[in-house]
Amino acid sequence: MAKINLLKTKWVGKRQIERLNLLASVIIFLTVGGFLLQSFYVAGRLVYLRSKIARTKNEIQVVNNVFKNDKASVENFVWAQGVLEKIAREKEVEYKYKKYLLEINSWLTSGTSLAGVSFTKKDEISFIVFADNIDYYRGFETNLRLKQEEEDFGFRVVEQESLSRTEDGTYKVKIRLKI
Repeated sequence: MAKINLLKTKWVGKRQIERLNLLASVIIFLTVGGFLLQSFYVAGRLVYLRSKIARTKNEIQVVNNVFKNDKASVENFVWAQGVLEKIAREKEVEYKYKKYLLEINSWLTSGTSLAGVSFTKKDEISFIVFADNIDYYRGFETNLRLKQEEEDFGFRVVEQESLSRTEDGTYKVKIRLKI
């Protein structure tokens, strides 16, 4: 007859059941603990966000009150800024003399100098350039021709009224520009 050892089988089964129960307890503990930790974290973040929202609302209210109190000064500032911008636009449109003088000055080469500028006639500018010698005059003339060929040249007509040599050997050129 065959012998069956039932005691050992029961002992092994009981031990496996205890291990499974222990493993199940650990898993349940970790799951419940993780859930509780996440719940506390979310609750803490919600409390923090509520306090931050309350502080932000208070700051908005303070800024709103300051703006309402300073509304008159802000309106005056905006009005003054608009007036200044309008004056600047009008000045730019009406007084282009600075632009014209800067453009004329850009034509000068080394050895040449601007002696006088006249805005006496409307839409016309006359000026005198002195050149130390004929080579400097030719350089000025070449530079002026090159500028005339550019698209953004600001004058309709450029006329050389006179070219003369002074007693000290310099050349005097009188030029008239039509705007």
